[in-house]
Amino acid sequence: MKKRILLSLMIIFSIYVNGWAQSVACTGGTGDKTYSFSELSSNIINSNNYTGITVTGDWNKASMITLFSAMGPGNTILRTIDMSAAKLTEGVFFMGNFSGYTKLTSIIFPNTVCDKETQFDYLFMNCSRLKTITNLDKFTNVSSFYNTFAGTTALTEVTFPKFIPGVSLGGAFDQANPNCIKYVVDEADKKTAETARWTNVQIKDATNVENISATDGLIFSTSADSKLVIESSMARTISIFNVSGQEINKVSISEGANTIDNLEKGIYIVEGTKVIL
Repeated sequence: MKKRILLSLMIIFSIYVNGWAQSVACTGGTGDKTYSFSELSSNIINSNNYTGITVTGDWNKASMITLFSAMGPGNTILRTIDMSAAKLTEGVFFMGNFSGYTKLTSIIFPNTVCDKETQFDYLFMNCSRLKTITNLDKFTNVSSFYNTFAGTTALTEVTFPKFIPGVSLGGAFDQANPNCIKYVVDEADKKTAETARWTNVQIKDATNVENISATDGLIFSTSADSKLVIESSMARTISIFNVSGQEINKVSISEGANTIDNLEKGIYIVEGTKVIL
């Protein structure tokens, strides 16, 4: 009886630490491979020269530390990180975890909202090739953006969640792309950002970001100038239909962010998802 109780407690503790169905699918480098949580070891993603990872499952603070360790500090090989199908069960202090990832071009955070306290200090510092950050606005309780985007010279826009009282914004965009657009929720947040000496701060237009959804490794959104943006975890060909079910376009997209700029304003169906431009 005692052995059964002990075994049950061990299982419960394992679930608490490791969550459900955690996996990291890696591409490029020494060959595509999917790792379970128990297979992750320090620097394993970096040492195998993987260029892309897709993270799934439930992750808490302890398991995220293991994931960061597996990526390795200052990774100069990883290009894309897709966490859209993952879920953060606890707030995470992202303290410079991607700092110095000089080849990183795209990161997709989880599609689910995280309302636990989170810090982003130094998170993307000197990620000089980083172009797109998706789902940052899903973190609704961020206490600090200190030096988060410093040195991100290729970043063109960032969409923020509602700022919480007392949020730290100091140095967030030091030596970053001066033309990067910062989308905030309302006039109060715009004033807060400008007080912290942010430039190019705009209030997010709900009509221009009305559709943000994901399906089968794809995330669809509309940009500020009403163009369709597709984030993909791999290269593929997709069809675009009108609301009558007629195929009006077929496009080949690459891994990462893709802008489709030959569509007029209207409603479209892309891979079963309604997109409003």
